[in-house]
Amino acid sequence: MALRIGNGYDIHRLVEGRPLILGGVHIPHPSGLDGHSDADALTHAIMDAMLGALSLGDIGLYFPQGSPNGRGLTV
Repeated sequence: MALRIGNGYDIHRLVEGRPLILGGVHIPHPSGLDGHSDADALTHAIMDAMLGALSLGDIGLYFPQGSPNGRGLTV
């Protein structure tokens, strides 16, 4: 049996005036994560791990910074 694993991580800085969303859950807080889309660091790290295990790159390959794809996405 072949075993494949993926490793993912994602970091964003906190900024005032944005919603804080982790794992698709809105967490009441005055600051949120800054990013191109919803900046959901937990979901993005899980996506990177799954894509890596499948040898499909990472989320940045499909939604690059500055691309209109994914801009302003929210859960």
